[in-house]
Amino acid sequence: MRTPRTRRATALTALVIAMFVAGVSCAQPAAQAPTSASTGAQDPLLGPADPASGSPVRIGLFNVEDNQLSDLSSTGDAAEAAATYANEHLGGLAGHPIEVVRCADKVDVAAAKACADEFVSQGVVAVVAGQPTTSDAVLPTVAGAGIPWVGSSPVSQSEITSDDAFFFGPGALGNLGAYAQYSEDLGYRSVVIYGVDTPELNGLIQTVGKAIFAKAGIDMRLVSVPAGPIDATDLVEKGLADKPDAVLVLSESTVCRSVLSALEKLGSTQPKLVGTACADRGVVDTLGEAALDNAVVFGVGDPSGLHPEARDYRAVMQQYAPGDEPTGMTTFGYVSMLGLVRAVNAVGLPAGPVTGGQISTALHSAKDVPRPLGNSSTFSCDRSQLSSRLVKATICTSEVLYATYTGGVAGRYNKIDVAPIYGG
Repeated sequence: MRTPRTRRATALTALVIAMFVAGVSCAQPAAQAPTSASTGAQDPLLGPADPASGSPVRIGLFNVEDNQLSDLSSTGDAAEAAATYANEHLGGLAGHPIEVVRCADKVDVAAAKACADEFVSQGVVAVVAGQPTTSDAVLPTVAGAGIPWVGSSPVSQSEITSDDAFFFGPGALGNLGAYAQYSEDLGYRSVVIYGVDTPELNGLIQTVGKAIFAKAGIDMRLVSVPAGPIDATDLVEKGLADKPDAVLVLSESTVCRSVLSALEKLGSTQPKLVGTACADRGVVDTLGEAALDNAVVFGVGDPSGLHPEARDYRAVMQQYAPGDEPTGMTTFGYVSMLGLVRAVNAVGLPAGPVTGGQISTALHSAKDVPRPLGNSSTFSCDRSQLSSRLVKATICTSEVLYATYTGGVAGRYNKIDVAPIYGG
């Protein structure tokens, strides 16, 4: 069984890439059936009890955590919360109770490969990507064993180019497309992107990002900013030298803090388009609400609204992960695990032992499934959503949600479809 961990009240959140910091060794994974964290009465928003009663099925969970510089434990906790919720209220995974095999991504390739081997030896039938950084060291092994990879935020080369990967949110791809489409709609002709300085993100922006901004007729410049608590004033000033029409941030929360702080210090008046990590409660509390005022925040879903999906999310987190801050990238784990459950349950599984191949078949057949935190939208994994020559993975939705923040609070969320700018 997994050694008990202390939950972080506020995890270090990031957009798609809360990653890419100095690596250390990874803890050994172990199988664990999620159990309820609550001791009180069940929230009526969770719905009636519908416990899974079939044979257990193991699902891998790979996520950045237990790392001093970039710990997204709350993302993994949210995935486990969604699994427990499914086991108690949704009949599990097509009737099978889910056992989570959780392995911490310590940003160490050798340790990540050990996690991949562990997933295979444990007989998992799918691997849920919370928000990993070393997917390239894991995905090829599990895909070679016939195990599908699912998540909500594709960013690595293997995730984008794998036929065995499925995503219930378009992640960094979606944010780049949303930034480009939004900028085109508002008539911006030049933008600067401040991104965390990693090979993965730099490569994504310089290839996919460059192509879609050029398609929109927008001059895009990238300024890479090291992760960690640094003074980024000189780097931010460098990005503002050509007087861009807007500034964009695609990064983890430490870079969000340093970039937003520098923009405020320099008196920048350019519109700000930022990712989920910049709206993390910790960022707002550190910098003050003014740093995020009028910023447009793009993310995988709407966790704060009054629609049923947002209310259900908050109820699940309060019931099964009450010690975790439910903002920022915590949502990614929930969307990834619950998206898998909903997709498979919508299609069903044949009788007998569950295999990775059966999960893949069910995912490919999933159509018009309610999207977790999607604010009344749906997802389909039949390649009808975001089909592009740039991407081989199955992106099950082409919609990105966004809202303008005022006083540190999100306004009404809207949706932007990135399929047109990708040519899908």
